[in-house]
Amino acid sequence: MEHIKENDAKIYAVSADDNTALVSRCVWLAKRLEAGENPRLLFGGDRADRGPYRRAFAVSEIEEAVEALNTFPPKMRKKLKLVFAMPGQGSAGPIPVESLCAELPVFREYIERAQRVLGRQGRLSAKEILSRGRARSSMDEQLFVLIYGTALAMQYRAWGAEPDMVIAHSLGELMALVVCGMASYEEMLCFVCRRALIIDSLAESGAMAHVAADAAEIFRMTTAYGGKLSVAAVNSRSSVVVSGELRALSSFERELDRRTIPHRRLRVPKAAHSAIMEPALAPIEALAFPTLRDGCCPLFSSVTGAQLTAREAEAPVWRRRHCRGTVRFDLALAALSETLGDSDSFFIEFGVHRVLTAAGIKTLPDSRWYGASSMARYHENRSPEYCFKRGILETLAALWECNILSEIQPALPVCYQ
Repeated sequence: MEHIKENDAKIYAVSADDNTALVSRCVWLAKRLEAGENPRLLFGGDRADRGPYRRAFAVSEIEEAVEALNTFPPKMRKKLKLVFAMPGQGSAGPIPVESLCAELPVFREYIERAQRVLGRQGRLSAKEILSRGRARSSMDEQLFVLIYGTALAMQYRAWGAEPDMVIAHSLGELMALVVCGMASYEEMLCFVCRRALIIDSLAESGAMAHVAADAAEIFRMTTAYGGKLSVAAVNSRSSVVVSGELRALSSFERELDRRTIPHRRLRVPKAAHSAIMEPALAPIEALAFPTLRDGCCPLFSSVTGAQLTAREAEAPVWRRRHCRGTVRFDLALAALSETLGDSDSFFIEFGVHRVLTAAGIKTLPDSRWYGASSMARYHENRSPEYCFKRGILETLAALWECNILSEIQPALPVCYQ
């Protein structure tokens, strides 16, 4: 069958007054498409009838549309809470920055604001950092996380996706302070530049590895290395990151192999949350930090494992813990889960790669997790421009389907039936 629109993606949306009518309409539309009718005629509306029962999907081929129309997500019993998830290291990757700036006006605004700050400091261009994606230094890595995540999160907020809560992992906590309105974007960019310079000046780089094992067991195993290794992060009960000196980590990996414990080396500029960071702690603690204020929604911290207040985050000791302490994303998830209570949740993760989703689903198995710009499944032979746009449209379609968004912006490619 032909493409709905060659090498492009579009949202198709259907709504009805009750679930039975929605199912009937979707089945009828699928049959019409299979019979060869023109999708432009079947989905010819530019506005939804706003029925409370909804089906929406992003596709670029008729076969995909038929499959989506014949697939029905479970009926929602409760209103969903929207949570923004802010990742740290490991979430970066090259992005088609010119294409995204051309299509996303708020995203472009935040890239331009970042460039003005970096330009005053004689740094690399923001677009170059985002386009390259692969960090050559802590400066690259930290600026990528802050700039890309903040710009995309602010674009989603401009579309009407206002988070009820924010949760952050390690470096992503600095981004989260901006996104939830606690800190100035420009002030945080300046702080991150100074922080990254200190970390890049450290003599030793070290290494980090993810280990799929019980956290308590890994804590016990690393104590045998006399402080040369640290548990950098506990993401869930069976997802742990170990960090430290390169030779010690290589020996530790051989021990994991002997025990047939799955692990993989992480590509990072410096071994964060390990003893290698010790010489950087006092200088980072002494840096001027953005002036903080109350945020627009609760922020759950992987530093404290609880909801973070402006007073806690502006204390110098928090900056020390943020750099050296074990990241307890598992505790932050638990605290967020307790606050959610019996509410269902919809998570959007703001990195190029979804690195928090697995841990999140283990803690909240009924939650829905989407990438802000990553597709639900791989599509072969598609350009980066297509893949990023498709990922964004998939998430927007799901937000509308779940009644979190009342409208999908008319500037976006969306057709209603």
